[in-house]
Formats: sequence, structure tokens, C-alpha cells
Amino acid sequence: MSSQWEELDQIWEDLQHHIDKFETREGQIDMSLGVLKALQDGGHFVVEAGTGTGKSLAYLLPAVQLAQDEFRMVISTATIALQEQLLQKDIPLVEKIIGRTLRVEVIKGRSNYLCKQKFNQHFGQTSFVNSIQERELIEWVNETETGDRNELQTMPEIWEKVCSQSESCLAMRCQFYSECFVVKLRKRAETAELLVTNHHLYFSDLNLRIDSDGSMSIFPDYEGVIFDEAHHIPDTATKSLGREVKYSRVIKLFKEVTSYLKQKFQAQVNLVQEAEASAVKAFNKLSDFRESDYLLRELDSFISLKEFRKKLSKLAQHVEECALEEMDRPEQPRMLASRLNKTKLDLDLILDLEEEDYISWVNQQSSDISLSTNPVFVHKQLREFLFDNVDRIIMTSATLSINGKFAYFKNRVGLSQDAQTYQIESPFNYQEQSNIYIPKNFPEPRSGEYNRQLADTIEQIIDAAGGRTLVLFTSYSTLNSIYNQLKDKVPYEIYCQGIHPKNKILSWFQNDASSVLMATNSFREGVDVPGSSLQVVIMDKLPFAVPDNPLIKAKIEKLQQEGQNSFMNYQLPEAVLAVKQGFGRLIRHNNDCGIFALLDPRVFTKSYGRHFINSLPNAPLISNWSELEAKIKTLP
Repeated sequence: MSSQWEELDQIWEDLQHHIDKFETREGQIDMSLGVLKALQDGGHFVVEAGTGTGKSLAYLLPAVQLAQDEFRMVISTATIALQEQLLQKDIPLVEKIIGRTLRVEVIKGRSNYLCKQKFNQHFGQTSFVNSIQERELIEWVNETETGDRNELQTMPEIWEKVCSQSESCLAMRCQFYSECFVVKLRKRAETAELLVTNHHLYFSDLNLRIDSDGSMSIFPDYEGVIFDEAHHIPDTATKSLGREVKYSRVIKLFKEVTSYLKQKFQAQVNLVQEAEASAVKAFNKLSDFRESDYLLRELDSFISLKEFRKKLSKLAQHVEECALEEMDRPEQPRMLASRLNKTKLDLDLILDLEEEDYISWVNQQSSDISLSTNPVFVHKQLREFLFDNVDRIIMTSATLSINGKFAYFKNRVGLSQDAQTYQIESPFNYQEQSNIYIPKNFPEPRSGEYNRQLADTIEQIIDAAGGRTLVLFTSYSTLNSIYNQLKDKVPYEIYCQGIHPKNKILSWFQNDASSVLMATNSFREGVDVPGSSLQVVIMDKLPFAVPDNPLIKAKIEKLQQEGQNSFMNYQLPEAVLAVKQGFGRLIRHNNDCGIFALLDPRVFTKSYGRHFINSLPNAPLISNWSELEAKIKTLP
């Protein structure tokens, strides 16, 4: 241990001499030494690293040190942006530091890779293609070495025809098995030092391991996991550890079964028609009952759902019998029967409303509807299947603690309260670089005067700042209302989520130094706009979770049933973390400066307000307009 400790310490000491303009940070060095100790000794280590710490380098260097001893690590991120930063910037920097090339593999879901069997089925038997994109696909297939969709720009409906999917995979029975891109990826992964993936895939794999009693996994064996953006773990695991039956997928499956049966078992096609009719009736019932999402237990009748389950089971049984009779190619009916049975099993679990730790709900989208069941809380599953099975786990983020304590995060993920934690302050000088504005003389959100005052204040701040403002709203209704009131009143371009394309408004805002970006709280993360384009961040009010979302409603009810205060133990800490994330959009570099405005006086008038103040960086707090206006004028 001591030799590796000294080696890592020496790397940090030498860095500023080897890399131009590199600045070592005390917190970054301390974090890397803590990560090294946790990985060496085995343990679960939680690190809150303030914005600007450089946490990715702080965990990559010790992970790579141990990789020299055949020590494979998984690095999981929540966002594509951070994953791309690791691959394009941070890992190449580490390679420069250590003087060798690392064996790194990115592990994605298999639908990101081409299936040669499906490609051959759709395009291999004919030279006739219908579009330029199909011709580009054929040319790409003849050249690609990875089969990775990222190499190709193609329409989703074309890619769906040729992408790899577990339910249609013939595995070793496939004529293209030796050429399979997914198989090749897994072989490369077995020799990799670092496996880079995302939280969703990691926890989907955890779900696979649970279902298969540990016999199946997307990943090769590894010694530890580093979760960056770890504050996403509870919500991502909740979604990934659930089950879903989606209407569009059910109908697609029935069409495939019909296509197969028409070839040799025409008399059985009526069974598919019956099952499809029952599915249409059941999902129509779900849609007609209520327009918004809701808990399944609120449904007034389950007759159509039970009939759908019955018809689905009957169809699966008949397709299994077809597989027994099929002499030439039994693989296709076997796969179809397996998918039907999987859908039936998922539906059984969803309809089991007696399971206390899971909640079943209906999710209505613009053109689809799905039935889902998810854990109300994931701490039990993560404790049993993650923390009790993986000895070395690092969890890091800029927003994990509340009032300097990690108890809430530990409870949510099922981590032992004696797990080691470490809090690293941001290297930014918030006292000099920022101010926090929370008005005292302001109507409370439930007041009839609130929305009018909110619009007036946002307009005044935008005018005083000359644009350069990000405004985060807790609801689309407020967002749309304020946008419509101000779009023709302020002399600056306003880019609005829902009005303008989401994938473009951020780049527009970054490139227009006097513009305004209005969005919901989903933009609390992933917005990195250094410099003068962003100098004011406004949050309209404290972002408390409300029970119009079925999963949130279930969490609140579960806590109340257990005799806990759902506000203090769930809604308040979630809101505190959300406000911390909002503030984190403001200062991204050493030369940034700006104002964070929270237009909710409850921070002062309610006893819980102190939790927000205590969890925000130690920036000067101002509460009157004249002082705010003066501060804005000093911004460069």
C-alpha cells in the first residue's frame, strides 16, 4: 500500500511540471488518496466533491494504478456528456501522465450494435434499397469494425430493423456468431482495465443478475465500481429494477408471431387475433380511466387486464407447441414463445398489488401507454445485490450531502451508516465570485400575488443583467406563463424549453452572450456555460416533490405508513439537493462570477428554510432589490 501511495503522491507532485498550465488542487489530491485506500483495502467510499474539484482525474489515477495488477474497474456515469468527457479528455490525459495506452472499453446496451443476422435478413438477399440512408447503411456495414451505431447517422426506423436485441438473438446457433459485434465487444471487455458505462445499463445488468441468480451478466468479472454523478443512483435504480409492459411492444410482438404462424400454422393465427383484441381492450381501458399517469390500484376494474393475461398465456403455450413440431428452424418459435412468456411474467408481477415494496402504475405518453412496477425505495435491493456483493465501490458527486451530512444519501441507496465519507469544498472563491439573492419582501408561492411578482422580478433581473440569465421553473405551466408574458417585453432573445428544440437551445444560449434560457428543473444539470453568457441563475421557488407523479405519491404514502414524516425525510432533502444543483450551474471556472436568485421567501419564513441556506456555498446573502441591482452592475 505504502509504495502505491507514494507513487500516486509523486504523480500529483510531478503533474504541474509535465503538463502546461495544470494546477494541482489540495482537495483533488486528498480525494485520490482516499479512493486509492478504499480500492486497496476494500470498502464503500462516498465523496462529495464541490464543483471544480476535478474529481474524474482524482478517481481515474488510483483506479489505473491498481489496473496494472489485473484490477479491472467499472466506471459508471449518469449522463452522456460526462462519459464523453472521460473518453475524449480525462482518460487521454491519464494516458499522457502514466506514459502508456490504457485498455478501455465502453459498454453500451446491445441495441447500439448491428446484428448481422437481422441485416442479412432485411438487406442481404436483394440489391434493391429504397433510400439513400439504406445505401449508406449497407456501405457502412461493409466497413465497420465495431458495429456501433454512433459511427452512423441513420433513421430510428431503419436501425430498429438491424440492431441487436436479446429477445431475437440466436447466440451460438447464429451463422454470424463468430462475426457478432456484441460477442467481439465482450471478448475485448474481458481484457480491458477500465469498463466505462452508464447507470441505466449497470442497474439493468444488476436486474439481470438478480433474475438469473447471478448466472448472467453483461459485464465480465470486475473488482470494483466507481459511480460518478452518484446522486442519480436512487432514481436510475428505481427505473432499472422494475418491469414494464408497453402497448407498442406488445402489438409489435403479436405482429411477429402472426408473421411466423402464417408460414406453417395458419390455423393458429386466430389465437394471436384474440390476444391482440384483448390487449387493445385492456390498454384502452387504462387510457380511458384517466388522462394522466396514475397508480394501478386506483383502477376501477381489472377484468380486461386479467382477460389479456389469460389470452397471452394461451398464445405462449401454443407457440411453445409449435416449436416442438418445428423440425427445420425451431429457434424462431422458441424465441417468440420466450418473449411471450417474459411479457406474461412481467404482467403477473405488475398485477401483484400485494407486494408492499413495489408499486404498479400506468404511464401515459403522447402515442403510447405502458404498465410498470418499480421498487418504492431501492435501498433493500441495492444493499443485498450491490453492496453485499461488490467489495469496492466509490460514489462521487457534487451534491450528496445535506447540512454537511450524508445520512440521507446513505439511507436512500441502502449504504451502511458507518461507510466512509469525505466532503471536499469547491476550490472556487464563492465569497468573491458570487452572491445569493433571496427576497424577504416577496409573496409566498400560494399567494395570489406570487405569479405577478415573479414575472416582474424576473423581467427586472433580465434587464439589469443584459440577458445572460438561466431561469429554472418547477413546472411547465409556470414556465409557459412567464415566457408568454416576457417574450415581447424584454429586448433579449429568450430560448424556451418546449417552444424551441431541447437539443439546440443550450448551444444557442451558449453562443448568444445576451440571451435568456428558460427551462424546467431538468436543466439543473448538464448546463455548463462558463464566461459571460451565464451570469445569473434564477429558480422560481423551492422545488418540492408533489404527489402528481405516481412514484412520488407512492414514496410519500410508504413513509407515512411507516410512521415517518414524508416531508422531512423525503420532500425536503430532495428539494435541498435540487437547489444545490441549481446553484452549481452558476460558477464553472475560476474567472466566472454571478448571482444565484431563489425567489421564494419561505427560506426565511419557514423553519425548514435553514436547511437550504446551510447546504448552499458560503456566498454573501442579499435580500433587497437595490443591493441586488448594485451587485449585477458590478458583473463584467
